[in-house]
Amino acid sequence: MRATLRELNDRKVFTCTIVQGAMFGESAIFMSEKKTADVIGADSSILLRVHRQEMMSFLQRFPQAGNKILMLIIFSQLSKLREANPELAFDKQSVINVEDIDSLIHVFMTESS
Repeated sequence: MRATLRELNDRKVFTCTIVQGAMFGESAIFMSEKKTADVIGADSSILLRVHRQEMMSFLQRFPQAGNKILMLIIFSQLSKLREANPELAFDKQSVINVEDIDSLIHVFMTESS
């Protein structure tokens, strides 16, 4: 799948390729604004659509599972930032340690006993 961003003059700019298993549109969970990009499938695809209100309800009912999902969303956003702007990613590396992120993901992804 290809994601394109629409600029002010209606020109579309390629932003990224979305690979199998990746998520997109997750920023809509946190912001109440119109979509920021168009995604077009290059091949047949199966997608899962989750509405904002459904996600919020899930997070409230199942906070432990919700935390794991939120960590995956954060990781996805950090990966996109790294790919989209190497200069910003370089600045971010001095603040965020990859081992710390891996440790957090491990904590949230591991079932508690």
